[in-house]
Amino acid sequence: MNRHVETGNATEAGLILFALITFVAFLSGSYAWFALAAFGFIWMLLSQRMLRSLGRNLELFEKKQRHRYFIGHDGYFTLTLKNDGPPIFQCVLTVDFDGYVQSPSVAAEDTTTGLQRVATKCSIGRQQSRTVTIPFTAHARGIARVRAVSLKIPNWTGLGNVHVELDTKGNQEAVVLPGQRFVAEQHRPLTPYEGAFARPYALYRDRLMPTGVRNYEYGDDFKDIHWKASAKMQQLQTKQYETVSDQSMLVSVNLSDGYGITGDLDALIEHCAYLAFVGIQNDLEIGLAINRQINGGVPYLFTPPSGGEGHLAEMLEQLASITKHNTLTIPYAKMIADLMYRRQQPAHWIHVGRRLPADDHQLRTLEKKGQTLSTLERSSNGEAAYLAPYTVLKHREEGAYGNA
Repeated sequence: MNRHVETGNATEAGLILFALITFVAFLSGSYAWFALAAFGFIWMLLSQRMLRSLGRNLELFEKKQRHRYFIGHDGYFTLTLKNDGPPIFQCVLTVDFDGYVQSPSVAAEDTTTGLQRVATKCSIGRQQSRTVTIPFTAHARGIARVRAVSLKIPNWTGLGNVHVELDTKGNQEAVVLPGQRFVAEQHRPLTPYEGAFARPYALYRDRLMPTGVRNYEYGDDFKDIHWKASAKMQQLQTKQYETVSDQSMLVSVNLSDGYGITGDLDALIEHCAYLAFVGIQNDLEIGLAINRQINGGVPYLFTPPSGGEGHLAEMLEQLASITKHNTLTIPYAKMIADLMYRRQQPAHWIHVGRRLPADDHQLRTLEKKGQTLSTLERSSNGEAAYLAPYTVLKHREEGAYGNA
């Protein structure tokens, strides 16, 4: 907690003045002036003592919580202030938070840091707590936290005020999830791997998913004979099963355009969010690899392919955490090489973002090893996007999306 008193020289000057008047009135025998000056002197002493005590035993409590919002949805931050010192009357509470959410009562906005400031008045009695709720509306993709909380406490016994800056730990997080931008999935190849996703003409059968029967043919497995159907049809019948294959996907995203963060960052993230939604809705296992630099054993954002709503929420939170202001990247080619080293190669690999020659060399290595590979292509005006089979990048297309 950072606390400082704002009085100027008024208190010290008042003490000296009242002390001088008291002394002169005592010597001159003017008891009325003596009483008045003594009262003023005592009042200034009490005022100074109050300034030393106000806000000294003030604590801020933030319950650790993490909520997810889509753009346009409403939420709130909750702050609890506990006062173990003198009563506080009509103080001005100021809260700074990230601009990914907007409050209807915004007092100021810092265009440099992107923080928004809300100010409100409140009073807290001695040995009491006060809970303050700050409503907001999700405005832009990102993770919003309360960054600073301060109070300007007026001295209700005299002159001056106390400015208190409370310590915030960022326990409350408002995760604004990205929107979705349509991708025409024109390329969903039939993979030669066994899995659990139903696909026509796949090489493998799921014996837990019978679809019907057909007449027995020479070479059919004995355990596939449907005896009840055979007795009814008076002819041997063979069970038919759903054909399945592995349709797991890994979406690898290149955030860099060779010089910095790509100018199409929002579009790329929204396309990835759409692919994640579609994959989970179709019960596909989908993973995400982004060349954003982080600390840890894996130096980039990576979520192995999996399924379920919890996995979808994790991927969307990773996408929400990427902004132009707080993102550093690692070379995309190194990320692909590391994924190959870790053998994180799904049935279907989707590349999103720009390709430089070094990046394309690694993708070409993947394809030569038999990896099914697609690229996200975008039209020249950026309004349409679709999945296309991977093709080698030509030198004249350096820095372009795929081969578009």
